[in-house]
Amino acid sequence: MGEQDGHDLNALCTRFLPLIAEHERWPHGKVEHLIESGEAISIAVVLAELLQKYGLSEAQLDEKIASGEVSQLLQAMAAATKPNADPTSELMKAIAEGRRALAPVLEALEPFLH
Repeated sequence: MGEQDGHDLNALCTRFLPLIAEHERWPHGKVEHLIESGEAISIAVVLAELLQKYGLSEAQLDEKIASGEVSQLLQAMAAATKPNADPTSELMKAIAEGRRALAPVLEALEPFLH
């Protein structure tokens, strides 16, 4: 892992992931899995941004982790970036809406198409 605006991402993972795991009651081994899979980097980047852009101290970040605010932020980000499992229903809905919108145009053009 590298650095994000002067914050060592490795150090952030080492310092804060166990704290998040403790407050969120993550199962044993989840922190290690996040580090091995590379997912920890995205969490570390968020933590670095909180420290840098919002000027939080490490103590303030500890408080935000303990209150659940950081977990809520991480969950919201995960939900926003989660891909649709099966977009078929949305696709079929869009096709049906397009057909309904196009029907009057086709009816108006029909005399000219023959």
